[in-house]
Amino acid sequence: MSYPKKLLRLRPRRGAAADLPAWANPVDTLDQADNLVFRQGVAERPEGFGQVYDPPSVAPYIIRNVQIGDTNYWVYCGATASYVVTGSTHTDVTHAGGQNSQTTIGKLSLELLNQVPIFNNSLDEPMYWDGVITNNFVDLPGWTSTESCEVMVAHRFHLFAMNIDGPSGTFPEQVKFSDAAAPGTVPSSWTPAATNEAGSAILADTPGPIISGLNLRSSLAIYKQGSTTLVDYIGGEEVFSFRTLFSQLGALTRHAVTDVNGSHFIVTDGDIVLHDGQTPRSIAQNRRKRFLFNQLDQDNFDNLFVTYWRRRNEVWICFPEAGQTYASRAMIYDVANDAWGDRELANIAYAAPGIVSDSTPDDTWDSASTTWDSTARVWNTQTYSLAEQELVLADQSTPDFLSANDTAESLTSTWAKNDIDFNEPERFKFVRRVYIRVEAASSIDFNVRIGTRNSTGESVAYTVSRTVNSDDGFINVEAIGKYISVEIAATTTLPFKITGVDIEAEIRGYH
Repeated sequence: MSYPKKLLRLRPRRGAAADLPAWANPVDTLDQADNLVFRQGVAERPEGFGQVYDPPSVAPYIIRNVQIGDTNYWVYCGATASYVVTGSTHTDVTHAGGQNSQTTIGKLSLELLNQVPIFNNSLDEPMYWDGVITNNFVDLPGWTSTESCEVMVAHRFHLFAMNIDGPSGTFPEQVKFSDAAAPGTVPSSWTPAATNEAGSAILADTPGPIISGLNLRSSLAIYKQGSTTLVDYIGGEEVFSFRTLFSQLGALTRHAVTDVNGSHFIVTDGDIVLHDGQTPRSIAQNRRKRFLFNQLDQDNFDNLFVTYWRRRNEVWICFPEAGQTYASRAMIYDVANDAWGDRELANIAYAAPGIVSDSTPDDTWDSASTTWDSTARVWNTQTYSLAEQELVLADQSTPDFLSANDTAESLTSTWAKNDIDFNEPERFKFVRRVYIRVEAASSIDFNVRIGTRNSTGESVAYTVSRTVNSDDGFINVEAIGKYISVEIAATTTLPFKITGVDIEAEIRGYH
C-alpha cells in the first residue's frame, strides 16, 4: 500500500518555550534549547566563557565598567573590600573605614554619576571613587552619617537615595534626592535649602517598600514590588514631580530591570514585561514565565539580576535555580526576533557589559602587527565602541572574571521539538529520515534520537541515539507513532548553528 508522504520543515525562529505542553506549542517554537541562543531566527551555540583580568583580588559580587579619560577601568566590590582593575593591575580602593560584609546582590549597587562610580551596600554610608587610582572610596559629601539606604540611583545630575534606614527608624517608602552636581563631580549636599535642589518625598500612594530605580529616557522610574512611580524634573521649589505610572506592576529585585533602547525590560513578581512608559507587554506569557518562577530558588531570589548586552541585542535573566545561591542559569532573550534561549551558568553573582582590555595596551608603531594599508585603527589613540562590548561575569566559584568571548569552553547543547503531529494528531506517522541543517566551520558530531507516542498521556519511547556528523546532514530511521519528537545534542567547544530540521514521514491510518 502506498501512503502519502510529507516533508515537515521545522524552523523554530521564536526560540524555546516551556510553559505549555509540547503538543500545544506552535511549530515555530522549540520545547527545549539548553545552551542555545537564538540570533536572527537561528539556534546557535553561545560563546564560551574565558578568564579575563584574573585573578581578582577578592571574590567580586558587583562590577561596573567605566571610562575615565583614555583609561578603561573595571570597578569591582567584594563582601568587605573594593578594587579597581586596569590592564593587569588590581588596586585596592576600599574605604579607609572598611566595608560591612554584604553578599546579597539585591542589596548592592554600583551607579555612575558624571562617570563617577557610586557604591552602595545598604549597610554603610554610600561612597564614591574619584577616578584617581591612588585614592580610595570615600563617603558621599553631605550624607548623614547615621543613615543608610537600600537603593541608590543616579538621575540627571542628582543622586536618589531610597528606602531609608536611620536613627529615627526605617522608612521603606522614602525618597531623598541630592542637590545637582557639577559635571565630573558628585553632589555636595543632601540638605534641602532655598539655594539648592535637594529634597525628599514619600511614595505612599501604593503599598510596599521601594525596590529599584532606573532612568527611563528623560524620566526616572522608581519600582516597588507591585507598582511603578515616574519622576520628572520640573525645577522650582518642588524640583521633581512624582506620579504613579503603574499601580499593579513593579520589579522583583533591585537588579530585575534593565534599559533596552529606551524601554524597560522587567522581571516582575510573576511575569516578564517590556514597557516604554506606557502599556506594558508580557514577553513570556505561555512561553517562559512559569518556567522561570518554578525554577527560581525561593530563598535566594534576591540574587536574580537582568542585564542587556547591546552588542548582541540580548537580555540575560540570570537567576539561582532551586538549591543554588547565585545564578546557575540564564534565560537569554533575543530582542529583535522575540526569541528565548537558555544557557547554564556556574555561581555567577553579577554581569555587566563593557570593554575588556586586560593587558596593558601598547600603541607604539613597533608593536603593531598590521600594515598601514590594511589597518583600520587610528594611530596614538584608544577607541572604544559599544558595538564591541563584551559581557563580563563575576564568578564566585574560583573566583574569576569571565567574558563571553568565544573561548574554548565545552558545552552540551540540546535542541528538542516534541509531540509533532503534522496537523493530523489522529493518524500514525512513519518517520523514515531526518535532515539536520547545520552551519559549522569544523566537523561536529551530533547525537540524534526520535521519540514516538500514540497519545499525550503516554510516555515517549525513543529510538537508540544515533551519531550524525554535521557534514552528513541526515539519518535514516524507522519510528512510528501519532506524536513524533526529535532531540539533537552535541558536546563541543566549537561554534555551530542549527538552521533547521526536516522530517520525512509517511502519513498512515488511524489504527
